[in-house]
Amino acid sequence: ASPPQQSPTPSAHPRIRVCVRKRPLSKKEVRNGEADVLHPSGRQLLQVHEPKQKVDLTKYTDFHDFVFDEVFDHDVNNTDVYNRACAPLIDLVFNRGKATCFAYGQTGSGKTHTMMGKQGDMGLYVMAVKDIFTRLQEPEYQNLHLCVSFYEIYGGKLYDLL
Repeated sequence: ASPPQQSPTPSAHPRIRVCVRKRPLSKKEVRNGEADVLHPSGRQLLQVHEPKQKVDLTKYTDFHDFVFDEVFDHDVNNTDVYNRACAPLIDLVFNRGKATCFAYGQTGSGKTHTMMGKQGDMGLYVMAVKDIFTRLQEPEYQNLHLCVSFYEIYGGKLYDLL
């Protein structure tokens, strides 16, 4: 009889990583007394505290745990998000890999702030471009050719932003 087959060892560099960034409650949400139901716990766990009401009008909370590759709380700045979620992609690209970084979420969820940044807090795109062009100046990478795509998917339509 042949020995049982072992499952392959997981890659040190997973092909897909899912990172979540919590945004703070908006001023309107705070003004309306809305509850903050998202609670990051550590670097990979996001707990949802879902307020509910029984038939007899008794209020209670359902707790749901979601595990991600990275969880960022609302007070984490773009530099920390970049260093943990995007900088490894730059390393991968310069080691003959391919990478994509994209933001997904509903309107007002913080995609633009994270990817484009705002005064005093550079976005992930700017940080990635700086790192890429800095690396391209190194002698071992000067023979590389850079191709960039920049798209937006909105309302089921694809927009080429370049």
